[in-house]
Amino acid sequence: MQLHDYHRTFFIEGYMTRKEEMRKVSRDCYVSYRGNRYSVPWKYAGRECRIIEESSIIKIEIDSIVAASHEIITGTGRISRKKEHFEGLLKAVREENLAIYEQHVETRDLKRYEEVI
Repeated sequence: MQLHDYHRTFFIEGYMTRKEEMRKVSRDCYVSYRGNRYSVPWKYAGRECRIIEESSIIKIEIDSIVAASHEIITGTGRISRKKEHFEGLLKAVREENLAIYEQHVETRDLKRYEEVI
């Protein structure tokens, strides 16, 4: 049996083991792994996730669901971004902000003001 070290994933003749690590998805929807950043769908921002490295792919699993997968990037300081991970984010933020800043004005019959005077 021969053991080879390849990108911190170990292969035993005929078998492949996988590497798993826990991470937290940042508020900007990325997970850091081996010096690079990988995008995750925005709805998972701030959540704990499991990084599963298999061969040249990483899978990002949240609550036993594979939320994203990316080719492992060589080097460091690089970003793997998938556009679909950010679709709907702007709309959700806009709706949330409108709900916070929306003014609630009470409407009354004008006779009520005459009663006060």
